[in-house]
Amino acid sequence: MNKQDTLKLFNKLIAKQDHLFTALSQIKESDYLKTEEAGTWNVLQILKHLQVSENSSLKYLLFKAKDPKASYQKTGLKEKFNTWILKRRMISPKKIKASDVNGLSPTAEGLQFDNIINEWKETRENMHQFLNGLEPEKFSLNLYKHPAIGRINLSQMIEFFLGHIHRHEGQINRILKK
Repeated sequence: MNKQDTLKLFNKLIAKQDHLFTALSQIKESDYLKTEEAGTWNVLQILKHLQVSENSSLKYLLFKAKDPKASYQKTGLKEKFNTWILKRRMISPKKIKASDVNGLSPTAEGLQFDNIINEWKETRENMHQFLNGLEPEKFSLNLYKHPAIGRINLSQMIEFFLGHIHRHEGQINRILKK
């Protein structure tokens, strides 16, 4: 995908996030602490997980962007196939255990809805600045390294973010129906 198409996809991500933020801002504060079952995440932990995931991705991209010796391959069939597999995995009902790398498995203590949302908005603003500042030719390269499938391009990273939110929206909806 080119820069313009990637930025359009990023705008779709922002709209999805805003929809989630608006919907969840309407619920009772006590509902943020509900879980699907004992030992699983509450709504705030899910939101924090999503925010940390995207923020860690941005930090990785910013770190790698500083390396003048870094070279990246163009996106090919392997990356397209791996992204397809990841998308299928994200819509699967099978539970995925998040690793605790960089706080991806947040604890419930001290989490507040407004703080998480503000941090997430800051992350996406910084991501938007990063994407806008990149040269157009970088968008066809595998700049991002996903922990499960390896290197993919920025559009594929955003597709992952969209699928990640969608997957956890289902989890949040199940929690709130209880």
